[in-house]
Amino acid sequence: MKPRDPGIPAALVCVVTAASLLACGEVTTAASGDTCVEGDAMCFEHSGYILECTEDGTWEARPCDEGLLCYEGECQDLVCVPGSAKCDNNSLVKCLDDGQGYLYPEPCESDEACHEGECLPVICEDGETRCADDETLERCEGSGTVWVRESCPEGYSCLAEGACLPSECEAGDTMCNKDRLFTCDDDGEWTVEPCAEGQECFMGRCVSCVNDQHCDLGEICDNGECVATSPVLITTTLPQGTVGSFYEEGLVVEGGRPPHEWELTSGDLPAGIALDQSGTLSGTPSDAGEESFTIQVTDQHGENDSREYSLLIVPIGDGPEITTTSLPPADHGLPYEAEMHASGGREPYAWQVFDGALPPGIEIGSGGSLFGTPEQIGDFPFTVRVLDASEVPGFDTKDLSITVEIAPLVIVGEEEYGFGDYKIIVLSMIAPYLPYSEQLEAQGGLPPYLWNKTDPPDIIEQWVEDWGLPPDLSLNSEGVVSGMVTDTSDAVELDIPFTDIKLHGYFFSAEVTDDQDPSDRAEAVFCIPTMSL
Repeated sequence: MKPRDPGIPAALVCVVTAASLLACGEVTTAASGDTCVEGDAMCFEHSGYILECTEDGTWEARPCDEGLLCYEGECQDLVCVPGSAKCDNNSLVKCLDDGQGYLYPEPCESDEACHEGECLPVICEDGETRCADDETLERCEGSGTVWVRESCPEGYSCLAEGACLPSECEAGDTMCNKDRLFTCDDDGEWTVEPCAEGQECFMGRCVSCVNDQHCDLGEICDNGECVATSPVLITTTLPQGTVGSFYEEGLVVEGGRPPHEWELTSGDLPAGIALDQSGTLSGTPSDAGEESFTIQVTDQHGENDSREYSLLIVPIGDGPEITTTSLPPADHGLPYEAEMHASGGREPYAWQVFDGALPPGIEIGSGGSLFGTPEQIGDFPFTVRVLDASEVPGFDTKDLSITVEIAPLVIVGEEEYGFGDYKIIVLSMIAPYLPYSEQLEAQGGLPPYLWNKTDPPDIIEQWVEDWGLPPDLSLNSEGVVSGMVTDTSDAVELDIPFTDIKLHGYFFSAEVTDDQDPSDRAEAVFCIPTMSL
């Protein structure tokens, strides 16, 4: 790599790949204690950041204005930096000489892979490991284009199978390395056993799953094995219909391996109503009356559940009747949806709150829908009125209420991965010499929230070589991680079981508590990602 400006020492050159700024080559002048000359400027190659020398002779990074890129020591109106290239799947995309666009993608050769803006020969299988010597492990990365070396931890040795294992062990000890199980024999030597096809080694044994996400729909992860669940009909009652008005109601089933088959096993549906294979009752009733019947749902494994229902069809009367008798509770601060139903009279209906008030944040739609995000906790009684479309509108009123409860406290993030009973939340990427600030997020509970770092969970700690925030980053009580790092070479890597996902960065654990008495709490593992150096 070369500096973008004459006179800028090579030790200062940094490169941006993907969405991340990386420190390259030597440490920067600012980091080594030397000073720069006020007015000097340089670019992070391929980036929207510029380094400028301040009055006190130190380098300071700042972003270019929106839509500008740094090139030749100044922020310019460029789409891309001339001479740069990026990867798009397995094709190379080069920047035009004027920096105003890209050339058409050039596919790499069949024996090459695109990595960090270059088509490189494929020399290994991505994720493959081998031993360089007794103390050094090599891992295949970059879509199979490069071997990356890493030292085994103190007290560990690299075995011929490509894994760092304790140099000394006791009979019965076990260790995992992706799809291989290592067991310490009676002589204190490690033996290796490949897991069966479709299995991975986790927590000292070969398993088919770590959590429910690794199983097919309709299955759960039970003690490392995917087990089929039985279907359960959740719908318990059916709203009434009106003669001559289209009726549609879907039955809800949980569990079981789809697709499900639906069957009327006893009784008769009202005339004009039919059951389809999506579990929906629909049609236009022709006769008034009440019918009782039994519906059965069967999954792919032959497991089934059945339930008896009654469906009342009422004649067209003098006016509508509200058939909704109660509304589900709402969670404070979370989206809420519910539907109110009526029958009789002439459709379409119009709905309004006649007396009382809905919870703040909840609205009523003209079709009887209730929606929004409740902003207060408590019971909110109100009277609702429905009017039909007759020339002289008929109407009905009913007293209803919505209870807004405190939702369970949970930690959330835009990118989450399951790891046993824990979740790993990936935060925004960190880069050397750039200020970092990230807000941890939670929902539910009773704000305000209080955040604290916690000890790592055993299930994840043994998979992560170094744990915790780097010294120059901190987590405050409001859940903000902030600071600045000058080197990311101490970041570690974690493979998510049963996925091709590798997380490279800093890992720490934190909990949040709310303002209830006693407080509710939630805990999660966080990753601040970096790019591999």
